[in-house]
Amino acid sequence: MLGEQLARLYRDGDFTGLEHTCLRVLAREPGRGDIFKILGVALAKQGKHPEALAAKQHACELLPDDAEAHANLANTLVQARRWHQAQRHLETATRLAPRQTGLWVSLAQCLRQLGCLTDAQAALRQALKLAPERADLHNDLGNTLREAGQMEASVAAFRAALALNPDMGEAWNNLGNSLTALGQANAALAAFDRATQHLPESGAVRTNRGNLLKEWGRLKAATADLQRAVELSPRFMGAHTNLLLASNHLAHASPAQSLAQAREFGRWAMAQAGPPLRPGPRTSAGPLRVGLISGDLRHHPVGFFARSLFAHLPAQGIELLAYATVAREDALTQQLKQGAQRWRSLPPEPQAAARLIAADEPDILIDLAGHTAHNGLDVMAWRPAPVQATWLGYFATTGLPTMDWLIADDWSVRPEDEACFSERIARLPDTRLCYAPPDDAPVVAPSPSSEGRPFCFGSFQPLGKYNAPVLDLWAKTLLAVPGSVLRLQQAFFADPKVCADMCSAFATRGVNPERLQLHAKTSMRDYLKAYGLVDVVLDTFPFPGGTTTCEALWMGVPTLTLPGHSLISRQGSGLMRAAGLGGWVAEDEADWLRKAIHWSQSMEDLGQLRAGLREQLAASALMDGPRFAKAFARLLRGLISAD
Repeated sequence: MLGEQLARLYRDGDFTGLEHTCLRVLAREPGRGDIFKILGVALAKQGKHPEALAAKQHACELLPDDAEAHANLANTLVQARRWHQAQRHLETATRLAPRQTGLWVSLAQCLRQLGCLTDAQAALRQALKLAPERADLHNDLGNTLREAGQMEASVAAFRAALALNPDMGEAWNNLGNSLTALGQANAALAAFDRATQHLPESGAVRTNRGNLLKEWGRLKAATADLQRAVELSPRFMGAHTNLLLASNHLAHASPAQSLAQAREFGRWAMAQAGPPLRPGPRTSAGPLRVGLISGDLRHHPVGFFARSLFAHLPAQGIELLAYATVAREDALTQQLKQGAQRWRSLPPEPQAAARLIAADEPDILIDLAGHTAHNGLDVMAWRPAPVQATWLGYFATTGLPTMDWLIADDWSVRPEDEACFSERIARLPDTRLCYAPPDDAPVVAPSPSSEGRPFCFGSFQPLGKYNAPVLDLWAKTLLAVPGSVLRLQQAFFADPKVCADMCSAFATRGVNPERLQLHAKTSMRDYLKAYGLVDVVLDTFPFPGGTTTCEALWMGVPTLTLPGHSLISRQGSGLMRAAGLGGWVAEDEADWLRKAIHWSQSMEDLGQLRAGLREQLAASALMDGPRFAKAFARLLRGLISAD
């Protein structure tokens, strides 16, 4: 009779009545683990999460061999983002009930949140042994493989899902993402087109398709897709930020237009947020508490450039608080953690993340992403810190009203360009970036031209930066240096049709395609070794290199760069000047061609520069970590006093 009553209350959705009935039974029989289990569900359904957690814990204590009790407790722990505890209970549940597919799936999801991707894959494979016909599990496995960087395996998993369910739009979308990462541009576009057919109202699919087109250099079509994504999913921040990111690739975008677009995003972000959580100024004594928020505190350009700051800023009397928007970690993450006083993984909900940060009471919160992937701008819209700034990972204004400062340097933002930013400009004295090279970089190789090979220009930039003015100037450079060749290396050259299109683009500009050397993406070490086959790097504009420029310098290869008026367009020239190579900054296209011709005819001087460039770079402001940290700390204290 009790069982029938409890089942009826649950079926009717009377969770208050279910709770009271359970409590009456437990008052008489406090050792009933089965009733605690039901009570936990009733409390959770009413949103009484602390009480539900306690009830479910009692159920596990009384029923240690009950898989369902452990699974129920794990669900509540997952909601509280207590991943490690949830993992332990899910592992117990799978041991007790190894034939329950859902338990393996829940364990895999938990392990993904912890960044344990190999173990998550193993859990999903166990689930697939039990239910090989489930397309959604193949799709989940594909996502986990992609997160682990196993792109080819992820493609196989997504295709397995689609073999079972050809109408699964989500799997087509995911397949497109993996094919994009593999450089298979045309196949990726076809996959996104299929995803669009099945999910025509998905802003996420349109965003991914637009990002592919952006990386492919089809900026007009990319912008149209990204604008459509905003229309379809106005509450999806990724659509807004990717549209702004794409605008930085446009060769003729005006600063006023870019600022207007950014301010529009700022108004949208503020409409999603609530009142400021911590608007007051610093009142406490002691070390300055500086929070850094990013999803790229790992093997990523942001991680490489942040490494010096994490290593040296604590010595300046500053406590670093790191807030990761992505749980994924690697060896570089472990290095960065050594410099952080506190390291937190943020919950996905912006308000919850902002409250967590505000509880730590940082004096300054610094965004390291801007409008790039995994950013925390929606968190900063809640103003969890009294002073907020953006630095490093982005290269334009955020447009966010709660972003007080943008950290730059004297070269990258000229005084007359400050009106192009919604933030105030804070300037570092030498450079806004401090580079830390790879630990296992190959030795610098002799220049290829010194060994009798054709003089080789090169670029290792993404295809999306190869706009028409860039191709025009590169073609003029090859024509001005007879017999020279151009090595281009990036992901989409894995696609034969993309290679054919590039050869055609140069042919229309009078350059024989035989002078092009097109190579797809390789391993990090092989990529660095490829600089040994290049004499001079040719930069892109208005979106020049950053990490690639520094990596080229470390491998002994200087970059010929052409600055513009925006922060991003002056990044390449800022890096070259900080490295002591201001002579490689062209004033205009004519000066670019003069410099290219000069160095192609000065092989002995170029060889001497190449041989000593790594040592020169190591001694420059661009790699002086302690000096950079000291200047950064001084700047941060100035921001506190300014506010």
